[in-house]
Amino acid sequence: MENKLENLKEKMDKTVLKDVYFDDKHARHVLNTIKKSEFKKREFPLKNKFNALLSVSVVSILFLGIIYFVGIQLNLLDGPERRPAGEPKETLPLKEEAASIEENKEAIKKILELEFTGPDEKLMDLMWNPKYKTVVNGQEENKEFDQYIEEKYGPYFTESGLQSFIAAFGGTQYHTFAYNSEYQLSFKDAMIEQNENNPRLFTFIAKVGYQKNGEEEKTVNVEGKVLISTEEKGKIGEFQYGNDEGLSDKLRE
Repeated sequence: MENKLENLKEKMDKTVLKDVYFDDKHARHVLNTIKKSEFKKREFPLKNKFNALLSVSVVSILFLGIIYFVGIQLNLLDGPERRPAGEPKETLPLKEEAASIEENKEAIKKILELEFTGPDEKLMDLMWNPKYKTVVNGQEENKEFDQYIEEKYGPYFTESGLQSFIAAFGGTQYHTFAYNSEYQLSFKDAMIEQNENNPRLFTFIAKVGYQKNGEEEKTVNVEGKVLISTEEKGKIGEFQYGNDEGLSDKLRE
């Protein structure tokens, strides 16, 4: 430090300040000033390094946060099962719900197969043969027919749903018409869809072939709707036919 002071004096002697007198007090003041200057020179680089390190840390944290957020939204990170961003909960049914939908469709398809494969000779015999009918308390009964219907259709209907289906003549009309006019019915396939607004409601379009006495087979589309029961899982509560492209009329020709 003393050397720096001597150097300062030598430089001043070469300027207009050569005649300025420095006593001990002035010397101490100059030395203190030099020390403060040296301290600041050491302090500022350290402070700058700290600020730079702090900035890098903040940017790194923000970057990692963005990566984590994007990973969560795209299901790229391990952890609990998450839905894709923006996808509503209702569009992701549970496996059990999806299985239930398929079971309902299979039940509807089975009924269509029963309805449009025939005519069912045994069903016709039980329905129209007088020997199976009895009268009890003024009411006609046909236990054999009822039992057969229960065995064939019962597994897919509720009790009240099956009664309504048969009472409306829907459960036997196509068999009856085909039987009386010597037609053969053949179930081909069916498109069954669940209603978007009412998950219990299904609509169907069945492709049905009909043929008489070896003639060329023709096909029609039979439409209808089915309401699944809320009380008995997987069973049909209501079954209704709609447009059948005139099949019921053609079978009576």
